[in-house]
Amino acid sequence: MEDGACPCRPHLMGRQCDQVQPGFFCAPLDHYTYEAEQATGHGPSHPQLPGAVRAEVPLDCPQHRSGDPVGRKARTRPQRSPPRAPQPRAAPRHSIQQPPKPDVEPVLRDGDGRMVTWTGPGFARVRDGAGLTFRVDNVPYPMEYELLLRYEPESAEDWEAVVSVSSQALPTSPRCGNLLPSEQMYHEGLPHSQRYVLLSRPFCFEPSTPYEITVRLQRASVTQRHPSAFILIDSLVLLPRVPELPGFHGAAAEAVQRLEELEHYRCLEAFHMAPPHALAEACTRLVCSISAVLHDGALPCQCDPQGSRSSVCQVLSGQCECKPHVLGRRCDRCAPGSYGFGPLGCSPCACSPEGSVSQLCDAGSGQCRCLPGAVGRQCDHCQPGHWGFPSCRPCQCNGHAEECDPRTGSCLHCRDHTTGRHCERCQDGYYGDPVLGSGQQCRPCPCPGYPGTRHYHGSSCHADEETHHIVCLCAPGYTGPRCDRCSPGYFGTPEMEGGMCRPCQCNNNIDTSDPGACDPRTGHCRRCLYHTAGPRCAQCQPGYFGNALQRSCRPCECEPLGAESPQCDRASGQCQCRPGFGGLRCDRCQRGYQAAFPRCSPCHPCFGRWDAALGSLQDGLQLLRARVQALLEGGSAIPLNPRLRALEEALGHAERLLGEGGSPSSPLLQELAGQLDGTRQVHVVGWEEGFRHPEGFESSLPHRTELDNFWKRLQELEQHVDQLEQADVLHRGQLARLSHELGGLNQTTSHLQAVLGTVTAAGFQESYRSIVAAARDSRHAEMVANGTAGELGTARATQRAAERALRQRGDAFRRSMAAQRKSLREAQKRLSGLSVAKINEKICGAPGDQSCAESPCGGALCRDSVGTRHCGGVGCTGALPVSAQALSSARNASQQLEVALGQLSTITQKMQEVQDLARGARSRAEEALERSQAARRSTEKATAQLRDFIRRIKAFLAEEGADPGSIELVARQVLNISLPSSPAHIQELLREMQESISQLDGVDAVLNSTAQRLAAAQGLLAEGQDARRVATCWIGRVAGP
Repeated sequence: MEDGACPCRPHLMGRQCDQVQPGFFCAPLDHYTYEAEQATGHGPSHPQLPGAVRAEVPLDCPQHRSGDPVGRKARTRPQRSPPRAPQPRAAPRHSIQQPPKPDVEPVLRDGDGRMVTWTGPGFARVRDGAGLTFRVDNVPYPMEYELLLRYEPESAEDWEAVVSVSSQALPTSPRCGNLLPSEQMYHEGLPHSQRYVLLSRPFCFEPSTPYEITVRLQRASVTQRHPSAFILIDSLVLLPRVPELPGFHGAAAEAVQRLEELEHYRCLEAFHMAPPHALAEACTRLVCSISAVLHDGALPCQCDPQGSRSSVCQVLSGQCECKPHVLGRRCDRCAPGSYGFGPLGCSPCACSPEGSVSQLCDAGSGQCRCLPGAVGRQCDHCQPGHWGFPSCRPCQCNGHAEECDPRTGSCLHCRDHTTGRHCERCQDGYYGDPVLGSGQQCRPCPCPGYPGTRHYHGSSCHADEETHHIVCLCAPGYTGPRCDRCSPGYFGTPEMEGGMCRPCQCNNNIDTSDPGACDPRTGHCRRCLYHTAGPRCAQCQPGYFGNALQRSCRPCECEPLGAESPQCDRASGQCQCRPGFGGLRCDRCQRGYQAAFPRCSPCHPCFGRWDAALGSLQDGLQLLRARVQALLEGGSAIPLNPRLRALEEALGHAERLLGEGGSPSSPLLQELAGQLDGTRQVHVVGWEEGFRHPEGFESSLPHRTELDNFWKRLQELEQHVDQLEQADVLHRGQLARLSHELGGLNQTTSHLQAVLGTVTAAGFQESYRSIVAAARDSRHAEMVANGTAGELGTARATQRAAERALRQRGDAFRRSMAAQRKSLREAQKRLSGLSVAKINEKICGAPGDQSCAESPCGGALCRDSVGTRHCGGVGCTGALPVSAQALSSARNASQQLEVALGQLSTITQKMQEVQDLARGARSRAEEALERSQAARRSTEKATAQLRDFIRRIKAFLAEEGADPGSIELVARQVLNISLPSSPAHIQELLREMQESISQLDGVDAVLNSTAQRLAAAQGLLAEGQDARRVATCWIGRVAGP
C-alpha cells in the first residue's frame, strides 16, 4: 500500500498488524488445555484403557493390610505397647465407616491463600491402574502437536502413563491423512520430582475430526497395582509444533530469526508449567504471531456479562477480569468454595470445617455436604433437639421441652410449669419434682390462692420432708403459713379475695419490725419515732420544731422569762416573745430596748430617728455586700438601672469570651476601661445632684461604691484573663496562676470587708468627706472621659469583633477548663494521699523512716561506699530488687536456652545422619526384598511346571495301551530334567537365600512363608525322584526282552 500499512488478518490492526482490536485476544500456546476433572474416568479393568491390566495386591499382603497410601513394600512390626483403651469420640461421625473412594474423582481446590500450581477448578485423583479419556474436537489448524501431561504426585514414588490416540474417522487433510491414530501409542514415565511430562513424539491433529486421548496411570517398576495409591492429574495440553507454521518454516532468514528468538527467550518452555510464567516482550510478539496463523486472526474475548467486570480481556491470554470468587477465562463459573453465580459474582461457601465433608458446596444453592448430625446450609449447627456443635448431643429437658439453646444446651420453652437448664425444677409458685422418672409433676402453691389469681400472695413453696405440709414463701408484706396476714409495717385485708397488704404511710418514722407500729387494718400510725406525731407521723411533737419528713425535729427551748409559751413555730423554731424581748428563743432584749436581759427598758426617743438613718445605711451596706459577693461569684445579685445593667451584661459577656479564648486581651480591657469611664461620666450629674440635695445623697451612695468596686473587679478580671492565656501551655503554670488569682480575690475580699467595717464604724461627717473626695475624683474622670469618645467607639467595634471571634471558641474552652479543674482536683487528691515512706517501701522494699546506714534495703537518696545508688538487697521485696532478680533469672535462662539450642543443633545433625543411614539401609533392604520375591516367583513358577509335568506323567503311565516306545521317550525326557542333585545342594541354595536377605530387619514373616514353600518344593522333589525311579524301571523292562 502507499501508506506502508500491511494487510491485517481479522481483528488485528496497526501498520504492522501487531495490535489486537479491543474485545479480542491472542491465544497462548497452551490455549488448548483439557482439564482432567472434566475428562471421563475409567476403572483399571475398562477395555478402552491401553496397556495390560495389572493384578491387584492380595488382601492378605502385609503392605495391603498396613494401609500404606503409596503402596510401598511394608513389613509388620511387633507391638511393643499394650493396646490403648478406646477413647470417646467428639462427634458421632468418626464412628461411621467412610465409603470406598472411586477410581477417579475430581479434587477441587480454592486458590485463596496458597500458590496456584494448577489450571481450572483443580485435579482429577486417579487410582493406581485407572485412567482418563480426553475428547479433542476443537483443533484449529492441521499440524503436529506436542502432547503435554501436567500432574502432581501424592507420594515420593514414580508413576508411568500409557497413552493412546484414537479417532472415529480417518484423517482427511493432506497434512495428517497418511497417519493412522490407532498406531500411535506412548509409554512415558512420570517422575515424582517433576510436575509435567512432554510425550516423546508429536501427533498430527486436524480440524473437524474428533479424537480421544486415553491415558492409563500406574505406578512404575511394580507388577501389581495398589488400591490405596493415587496420583493427581491436572490437564492435557496440545502445544503446536511451531517450526511447521508459515513464517517459522524453512530456511528463510526471518523464519530462522523467529525460531532463534523462541529458543533464546525460552518462549515454548514457559507454557509447560501451570500457570505459565511471565513472558518476555519478544515472546509476547511471537506468540501473537503464532496465534494469528493458527486461528487466522485474533479470537473474541466473549467475557460473560454476569461474571466479568468488562467485555475487554487480556491481550495475550484472553483472561477476562472476573468479579469476586469467579473463575474461568470467560469468568463464567464460580470458583471452588463459592456459589450463586450472578451479577454480583459468587459468594463464599463458608462451610463449617467441623460439620462439613469439605469446603466445597453446591454451585447453585450453596448447600455444603454435611456430616451426620450437622444441618444448615453451612453445616454449622446441630439438628433440632440437639446442641453443642460440633459435638452434637441430644437436649436433656426431662420431657418438658423439645428444643434447647444450640450453644449452651439450656432448654427452651419449658412446659408444665417447669424451669431450669434442663426443665428440672418447678417455676416459682409451683412445687414438686418434674425430673423425668420421678413420677411427679409441678402443682400450684396454695398461698392462700393459686398462682395467677388475685388471692395469691406467695413467691414459691415447698413440701416439708417430714410432715409433707406445704410451706409457703410469702411475697414482701405478707406472712403466715398461707400468706394470709400482713407483715409488720403493712396493713390490709389479705384473707379476702382481691385483698392486699400495703405499706403503712408513716413517712419512715416507725419501726417496720414492730407489730404494733401501725394498725394492720386501717394503717394508722401508732408508735411514731424521732419526736414525730400525727396519724402519718408527718408532724413534730409539741415542744419540737423542724421537718418530720427528714427526721429533724428538735426541741424549741424557749426562754420562760421572755416567751409567752413553750411552743415555738413548728417550721422555723421561732418562739413567741413578750413585748421588749427578741431572739429565736426570746432570750435577749428587742432592738430599741436597753439594759441587760431580762430587765429590758425602752431607749431614748431620738433613737428612732437615728435608727432609721442607720437602717438605710445598713440596707445600703447589705446591698453592697451582696453586690461584692455577686462580683466574686461572677453574677449580679441586686438590681441596677437599665444602662448599668446593659453595661454589666455586655462586660460580663466580654469577660466570659475573653476568659474562654486564647488571644491576648489587655488592649481590649483598656478600651473597656475607657467605656467604663464614660459610664462614670454619665453618673457625675447624679453625684452633683447629691451635693445640691443632701437628702437624696444617701440613695446614690451604693451606686458610687458599686462603680468603684466594679472598676476594681474589671482590673482583677484583666489580670485573670492574662493568666488564662497560658493555660494550655503548662498545667503547673496554670495551677500557680489559679493560686495567685485566689490570693488576689482573698485580698480583695479582705479589703472590701475592711472598707465595710470602716463605713459601718464611721460617722456621718466622715462619710460626707469621703463622698466629696469621690465627687472630685469623678469630675477629674469626667474630663478624662470627654477625650475618649472616639476611642470608645473603637472599643465598641473591637468589642463586637472580639465577641464574634471569641464566641466561636467559648464552648471548647469551657469544657477544657472544666476538665482541667477536675484533673487538678484529682491530682491534688492523689498528691495528698502519696507517702514517701510507702513509695520507698514499694520500690526498695523497706520504709524510708531510717537512715541509709541502718536501712538494709536502702532508699531513694541512699548511696553505697563507691557512690552507687543503694536500693534493694538480699531479702528485700521491693519492685526494684524483685525486677533486678527477675532480670538476672531471665539472663540465666537465656544463657541456658542458648546452650540447649547448641545441643539441639548437634542432636539434629546426628539425627539427620541417622536418617540418611536409615534411608540407605531401607533402599538396600527393598532391593534385597525385591530379589527375594523374584526368586520366590521363579520357584513358584518352576514348582507349578513340575506339578503339571508329574501330573501328565502319571496320567500317561496310567493310560492303557501305551506302547513301549512312547514310555521310553517319556522316561528319557524325565531323566533329562535338571533337578538339584541332592538335599545338600538344596540346603546350599537355602543358605544363599538367607544370606541375600540377611540385611533385612524383621523378615520373620518372609522367612516363614519361604520355609513353607521350601517344604513344598522338597516334597515335589521327592515325588520327582520317585517318578525318575519308576521311569528307570520301565526302561529296564522295555530293554530286557
